[in-house]
Amino acid sequence: MLNVLIAYLRQLRRLTKLNVCVPLISTGEIFNKAADLAIRYNDVSAVLTGKGEPTLYPEQITDYCYSLRSRGFPIIDLQTNGTLFLGPLYQNEEHLAQWFGTGE
Repeated sequence: MLNVLIAYLRQLRRLTKLNVCVPLISTGEIFNKAADLAIRYNDVSAVLTGKGEPTLYPEQITDYCYSLRSRGFPIIDLQTNGTLFLGPLYQNEEHLAQWFGTGE
């Protein structure tokens, strides 16, 4: 459900670019609004995914995991093909440990 809400809010953001009277929404604001709506409607899981590979942005994934956990999401999933885990970005496994700790 969280993914659907984020997609909807992103589409809303694209539409608002046509109207200068409506302020643009930042990615962080979109995420917060979507997460708050999901909690309001008793959603129990969140899936972090994207168009492309979400693990290209490990700091953002970490922030999102902590934010979702603090909102009370009991289940947090990360959808990835995992190929970047073999490269230098994830050599020390710090991000993986953080994500595992917040998404258990």
